[in-house]
Amino acid sequence: MRAPFSSLMSVVVSAVDLYYLRDELATKLAQAKVEQVYEHDATRLTIRFYKPGVGKIDLFIAPPKCIYLTTKRPAASDEQFAFCGIARKYLPGALLTQITQPSFSRTLRFDFAYKEQRFALIIELYDKGNIILLDDTDKILAPLLTQRWENRIVASGHQYVPDVTPFPQTRSEDEIIRLANEAAEQSLTTSKFATTKLGLGGTYGAFLCQLANISPAIIVSTQEAIVMHKLVEQLFSQKYNPCAIVSQLPADSTGADFASKERIEHIFPFSHPLLIEVAKLNAKTNEKTNANVAIKSFDSLSIAYEQLFLLHDIVVIDAKTKATSAAQKKLKNILDSQRESIARLEKDAQQNMQVGELLYSRHVEFDKLLSQVRESVKEHKENKEHKTSSISDEELKSRLKQIGVVSFDLATKTITLESDMLDGNTTHDSATQGSVSQNNATRNRTTHDNKTK
Repeated sequence: MRAPFSSLMSVVVSAVDLYYLRDELATKLAQAKVEQVYEHDATRLTIRFYKPGVGKIDLFIAPPKCIYLTTKRPAASDEQFAFCGIARKYLPGALLTQITQPSFSRTLRFDFAYKEQRFALIIELYDKGNIILLDDTDKILAPLLTQRWENRIVASGHQYVPDVTPFPQTRSEDEIIRLANEAAEQSLTTSKFATTKLGLGGTYGAFLCQLANISPAIIVSTQEAIVMHKLVEQLFSQKYNPCAIVSQLPADSTGADFASKERIEHIFPFSHPLLIEVAKLNAKTNEKTNANVAIKSFDSLSIAYEQLFLLHDIVVIDAKTKATSAAQKKLKNILDSQRESIARLEKDAQQNMQVGELLYSRHVEFDKLLSQVRESVKEHKENKEHKTSSISDEELKSRLKQIGVVSFDLATKTITLESDMLDGNTTHDSATQGSVSQNNATRNRTTHDNKTK
């Protein structure tokens, strides 16, 4: 058993992580053109690029959780979703001109050019997440999800309103003093100040306190705030060296690869000793883990994210496997339908055999009955033609009832017999055709009514 996609709450692609991931994606996808857009469900898709000299490169996007280059593209959905249909109208053939992180938020912007056209794709990994296609004026052509807030609407035809949170290293000292005073009024600790006011998140906020050699538990002052601000640039100038903090889980835990009993607790773009120390401490305080916490290195953030999400089984199904499964399901439906038809035919055959045996064993009686019916109907018909009234419709019905006929239909040449015309406890429904025809053909079927046709 594996943890579902929604349970992966401990690993979040932060704004700091996205800063390094942007560099990775920009390098890998430089001069690449969009080849196709594949949808996997209503909220996830893959953009396939083609880069000269490299070949095909797949970018998997699953807001609000992740975005990364993948070598295991999920199977395309059988269902057509609106956003993907519009994206396919604009993106295929377009050249990726740049990837930017417009603000210090969990947002990436992909700019494209196709002949004289310009448009952009916004990937938002915060809140519920979104993918938004914009025209050259930043008007929304199509959002993956239509969203409405008090001061922001994400919907087709509306102007896109971007997040404008500045990067912490670009803030002035006056801004930092103002933020520190606000934090002090709210009794925020130095760690909380870095986490919320500088927007670094919990782990990187604690890491900044470690860099500044400041206790994360004291109430922040302007002095500590200024010291941390001077060091915050170091978060964005570390040597790129992706790694993950991996913990061992108890045997009864979920959310792990049960072949190794491992869980990825954090993924980082660099492996600074103080950052690793903070992350290990956080992992060890998790009651579901034990003291066995290790560091695992990766060649890229994309590989780390892919392993994380494959480890936790994020519906990445091989396309061939899915096609085989669909074919098997179709064959099963056909087989089930054929079995039902065979069962129905076998039942009909058994019933027809019973009725046939009955008619054969009492054919003398039935022949006599049919002769009486024919004579009565013939006489009734002749009287109708000569407009005589020796036998009325009611008299005909009465006469036929006396010989066991409940009803008759001249149009279909069918008579209905009383069930006591049949022997035993089994009742049959036999429709006798040709009571006034040359062939005297008989059509039979079995029922559980008290009448027999």
